[in-house]
Amino acid sequence: IDPVNRRNAIRTALSKTHELTYDYEFVWENWRRKTNGKITVPDIPPLVVPENQVETFTENGAIPVKHWYFNDKEWIKHSEFTIEKLENNVRRVKAQETDCYGTTDAFLYAAIAKYPLTGKDVLVIGGHQPWYEAVCLAHGCASCTVLHDVKINLKHEKLEYITHSELADRKFDAIVSVSLLQHFGLGRYGGDIGADKDIEAMNMMRSCLRLGGMLFLGIAIGNDTLVWNAHRIYG
Repeated sequence: IDPVNRRNAIRTALSKTHELTYDYEFVWENWRRKTNGKITVPDIPPLVVPENQVETFTENGAIPVKHWYFNDKEWIKHSEFTIEKLENNVRRVKAQETDCYGTTDAFLYAAIAKYPLTGKDVLVIGGHQPWYEAVCLAHGCASCTVLHDVKINLKHEKLEYITHSELADRKFDAIVSVSLLQHFGLGRYGGDIGADKDIEAMNMMRSCLRLGGMLFLGIAIGNDTLVWNAHRIYG
């Protein structure tokens, strides 16, 4: 079977009910359902787990659900992405200061000391301000690319902000993702609702790493819990 023709046939059939939102050739695709020809994105994040997705989110009831609700779809309006903020953050990192995640940042510094970023091309996943890109710059990376759902207009000789459509087949020596994975698919920051969106994000990160690349990953850990719609806790 010709894989290209088979893939195109599947896409043609799927496009009748869904719209392609991300395409990494033969590696990963995102599709979301249309309603009357329009993309289904709620005006506000769902207040509770959608009834038709409870079983998948909870692994058939095995994962308990707690409630802590946020609507941060317009987070960018309250964020500061300026060269002054970036440069100040770089100074803070060099002084071994930490930001809002405190101990997590200290653990990250220790990990980078053991596995240096010097001279490496690094991908940073998201962030509400230019903090983890500052961490990479302060530790001597060759370049830092920051992936966001929205376009960020901040210019720096070693820094580039991109959206998912610009990622394509780019490869990196290292990826930094801190306190992001547990939010995917919950709607808190917008985007599609889906129990496997965190898994899709992990697959994306794996596909972006060069052979022998490193992933610096920070997530919420404890007993398996879905705290709707704040975050997941991974056991």
